[in-house]
Order: sequence, then structure tokens, then C-alpha cells
Amino acid sequence: MILIIFERLNPLVLVLVICPLLAVFFGTAAVWLRKKWFWGAIPAFLLPLLFIASDFETLQANWAAWILYGLMYVLLASTAYKLTAENKASR
Repeated sequence: MILIIFERLNPLVLVLVICPLLAVFFGTAAVWLRKKWFWGAIPAFLLPLLFIASDFETLQANWAAWILYGLMYVLLASTAYKLTAENKASR
């Protein structure tokens, strides 16, 4: 979906740079806003839809990639949540 807006954007920049940074942001924001880890994990799991869901056929063909990348981003968000929560608790 985001590749429709930015046609000249390399997809690897989105997959390997922008989405992991957003996942880390969601994990740290969960510490500061809700104090529940899943509030950062849910949007991180949905991040791959930004580059997979250009249309229904593409989403249907790439649902396994969505699960794989979504779980990777959940892992990043959960790690960021844990590190931020430990750092905040030690203050």
C-alpha cells in the first residue's frame, strides 16, 4: 500500500529499515502509554500490511510473508518494550 504512494522507493528500505524502526517505536511507546506489551505488538504485527496489501490477490498470495515479517516485528517490539521497561524501572 505504501509502495503505491512512493513508487520509486526500494522495497528493501521499507522492509529492513523503516518497518523495524516503527516496530521499535511501537514497543517503546507501549511502555510510556499503556504499560502492556501487546499494545506495541499488535501494530507491529500489522506493519507488513503496509507493503504487502496493495490488492487482495497480492495479500492472498503473500499471507505467509505477512505472518513471518509480522512475527519478526513483534519480536523487535517486545524486545524494545522489555529493554525500555527495565531501563524505566531502574530509575
